[in-house]
Amino acid sequence: WGALIYMLKFTGFPKPLELPRARTRTLSAYDWTLGAVLVLTLAWVVWYKYVTGTFVYLFQPCHIVSAMLIYLCLCTDYRKGSLMFAVFTHVNVGTLLAIGFPDTRDYYRRAYYPEFTVANFFVLHYLLALLPLYYEWSGIFKFRKSLYANVFGWILLGVFHWSILLPVSIVAENNLNYIMSPPPKGPLIRLGVMYRSAQTVATLPMVMVPGLLFPFIIRVLKTVLGAKSAIKPSPLRKSSRTTK
Repeated sequence: WGALIYMLKFTGFPKPLELPRARTRTLSAYDWTLGAVLVLTLAWVVWYKYVTGTFVYLFQPCHIVSAMLIYLCLCTDYRKGSLMFAVFTHVNVGTLLAIGFPDTRDYYRRAYYPEFTVANFFVLHYLLALLPLYYEWSGIFKFRKSLYANVFGWILLGVFHWSILLPVSIVAENNLNYIMSPPPKGPLIRLGVMYRSAQTVATLPMVMVPGLLFPFIIRVLKTVLGAKSAIKPSPLRKSSRTTK
């Protein structure tokens, strides 16, 4: 909390993010469609948690960032959307882990439309992984990629896990986002009681993947594709050579 207050109070936040000025954005059919799909997938999650008595699991980070992504799809202000995109980018690290090490045991154990629920799980998580790449490619929402943004996202994740998920898990006697015990798959289970500390430290370089690496890759791809289109002969020039 001290680090978060320091960044908010004494670093000129959000100035270091270099957000665009406030102006109105017109939503496209693509925005409405993606927003609607996200709303439907998240609505099924809410319904599933309700009928199975697991409503507390809506505190899971993937559900929080899903709501953030819905806001991005339907946001009509460039500055507010860019700020949300900056936060979303750096707290969305769990999506890659969920895709790489999916834990769908509970869906089959509760047997409430398990095949559809598992399919909905993957649809939602792939949208969480791919849509930010689309927004990064299109440049709709912009912020300065930097270590400052990475550290800010890392601090937010720490505050959320230790100040919200841990107390809620203790009171509800649940293992929200594996804050009480490590996941059954992956390397953390080998670390025993030290897995929380290791996870906290390892999250910072993980935040840099969507925060720095993905934007760099997209920038390189756009440069390469732009160079190829620049050297491609135009149809008019080709036809003139044929005429001669």
